[in-house]
Amino acid sequence: MIFKTVHGRFPIVSAEVSVDAEGAPRSVTATLDADGFSTGHPKRDTHVRSKDFLHAQAHPHLTFRSTAVVPREPGTWLVEGHMTLRGVTSGVHLTSGWSGTGTTPPKPSRPPCSTGGPRDSVTARRSWSAGRWPCDST
Repeated sequence: MIFKTVHGRFPIVSAEVSVDAEGAPRSVTATLDADGFSTGHPKRDTHVRSKDFLHAQAHPHLTFRSTAVVPREPGTWLVEGHMTLRGVTSGVHLTSGWSGTGTTPPKPSRPPCSTGGPRDSVTARRSWSAGRWPCDST
């Protein structure tokens, strides 16, 4: 089995970010649409949404609830929390960043904020071989 880094997107069903008086995030919750997962490659997307990975038909949502938000360099935070995927909740660490402010909507190709999860293929391989989704904490 070959693993490689692939960037994809999940549509947001709902999300809430509470901030402090300076606008820094304090907590994050989100519900994502598993069936809407997309990398822009239809054959791969169908496979990721299948029983082999997300099993979106039986588990239509992924949920995340932060347990800690730790500031890093300006505009970047380490967000620790619990991700529920396929009915299993595991600890994850996400890196989140803010790239701008303003009242006009951002360009679709550049959202004002972004979040990324584990990108370590060794962790992904070890986790998947143990029967868990690659973004589970190990």
